[in-house]
Amino acid sequence: MNVEDAINFANTLVQQQTDKPLSTPQTLIIRQLWLNRELTYLSIALANGYTEDYIKQVGSKLWKTLSAKTALGEKVTQENFKVVFERRWNLQPPTPIIDNHFVGRESEIATLIAKLRGDCRVLILTGITGIGKTAFAGRLTAELLGNFPESIKINFDHYQNTDFASVAALILTGSGEILTPEDRNNSQLLFNWIVTRLENNPYLLVIDSLEFILKGNGDFHDEYWEKFFNYLLSANSCRSRIIITSQDLPQELYIIGSRYPTYWHYEPLKGFTDIEQLEFFKQAGLDIGTDLDKSDSRTYLKRIGAAYEGHPLALRVITGEIISHPFHGSIVAYWKKYGHEIKKVEQSQEEEKVKSDHDEMRLDRYTSSLQRAVKDRVEKTFKRLANDVPNAYFMLIFGSVYSYPVGENFYFNTLETLGLGEEDQYAVLNTLRDRYLIEEMIDDNNDYLLRQHNLIRTVALEHLKNSKNGK
Repeated sequence: MNVEDAINFANTLVQQQTDKPLSTPQTLIIRQLWLNRELTYLSIALANGYTEDYIKQVGSKLWKTLSAKTALGEKVTQENFKVVFERRWNLQPPTPIIDNHFVGRESEIATLIAKLRGDCRVLILTGITGIGKTAFAGRLTAELLGNFPESIKINFDHYQNTDFASVAALILTGSGEILTPEDRNNSQLLFNWIVTRLENNPYLLVIDSLEFILKGNGDFHDEYWEKFFNYLLSANSCRSRIIITSQDLPQELYIIGSRYPTYWHYEPLKGFTDIEQLEFFKQAGLDIGTDLDKSDSRTYLKRIGAAYEGHPLALRVITGEIISHPFHGSIVAYWKKYGHEIKKVEQSQEEEKVKSDHDEMRLDRYTSSLQRAVKDRVEKTFKRLANDVPNAYFMLIFGSVYSYPVGENFYFNTLETLGLGEEDQYAVLNTLRDRYLIEEMIDDNNDYLLRQHNLIRTVALEHLKNSKNGK
């Protein structure tokens, strides 16, 4: 969690409590104390032209607002707010992602639910970025919450301290345990504490983006992670269940899991099947026709789906282009304009198949080739957005600074600098929604939030960096 994350986090909480965003002095207090814990209200006041009494008053009111039961629900102070923020930021109950275009995979979901309700203790979902691992885990989580009332989610994409001790401390304090500074530095003590808790209590632990705690060779950076999984899989009993998503399969975990096949399952996720691809397009509002009419539209959609091997994110951004101006749902018109791009992907796909027939790296070629094709598709979408709706492009790349779901107002704040009125702001935001460049979700507080998929955000951050460098 960095300082901008902390400010955004506080702003969301304050706005929920007061219907007003953080004030300039409140933002100043959080920013400066976050960056330097040694600062006092007096030093902040003197450096920024305020009186000490005024900054004290603002700070006191801020901590009281954040401490409310409907906010963080615990005492927040000048001294502890950073610890509280980081703990609550990283240990959020799993919130199933609301994906209105999630199709298929029903048999896989039913099979995995049965395994997790049975003896399977650790499930790992792997696949390239954008393949739907997090959404799939969300579907599993929604089904399992009745069986596991205590649930914790850790997203290593959002977390800077990935060593076992730091994460174990977060889990324990998040479940009400009190740790001393000495406890936090004792990895063996934390290990014993956490595995005992998971063994004897029905927790659902969801670990997202495990690849961030792996070395280049697939081993864990911290040996205690290997020890952790080995213990839970070899224990005589374990009441908790762990769902993991990762772009890479941890070799150490694979070796451990192979020793205990009853208690572990590895599920590689691939793209939608041919039937699921058409159902996806249909749910998005496209006219897919029927096999009997043999329409050009249906043929083109099948070719698009096959070219990107059913990759959900690629199909989503292409669908967003088709339903938007100037095509307004015309698949044939879209193909006439951009069909040559799909043909290039098809050609590249055939070339990769020829190469893979002559070596033993077929899976690696498949994933790397598809990854390049998907990212290239997203890049093309960004360039078209910049040309067609510059304000939407501006909102998208500047919105990439938010690494977690935020309310609409965060995106609107970006556009205020352009002098756009409320009606124009909503029009720009709707452009991003229509093109599926931002995703909508409802959190545990029933708040409507927006987020960018990791791949979309990665590309947007690259564009933002280039814009600041004048490229």
